[in-house]
Amino acid sequence: MPAPDANFSLEVRGSDGWLKLTGNHPAGVQVGDLTLSSNIDFTPPVSPVAIGTGPTAADIWTGASINVGEVYASLADDITNGTHHTPGFSHALHNSRLIARVEQAALTGVRQ
Repeated sequence: MPAPDANFSLEVRGSDGWLKLTGNHPAGVQVGDLTLSSNIDFTPPVSPVAIGTGPTAADIWTGASINVGEVYASLADDITNGTHHTPGFSHALHNSRLIARVEQAALTGVRQ
C-alpha cells in the first residue's frame, strides 16, 4: 500500500453510539499521532507533550519514539504534581485480561 494511503482506523459501535480512533502514519498506530472521536460529547484527551522530532534513522521514522516520549513526559508530570496518571503494570494487566476475555467469548460465544 502506498504510504499516503496507509491509514489506521478502529471503530467501536454500541447501542448508545460510536467511538473511533484514527491515525495516518505509514508505520502504524505505534508511531503516528492518533485522533479520538465519538458521536457523543466527551472531554478530549490532553494534547501530546512529546513532539517526536529527535534524531531518526530515516525521514519516515520521524516521531517513531513519540509514544515513549509521551510516557516519560507523563511520568515526569506525575512526579512533579504527585499524581498517578501514567499507565503502568495494573493497566497492562487489566488490558491483558480484557483481551483474554474477548478471545474466550469469541471462541465460545459466551460473554463473561
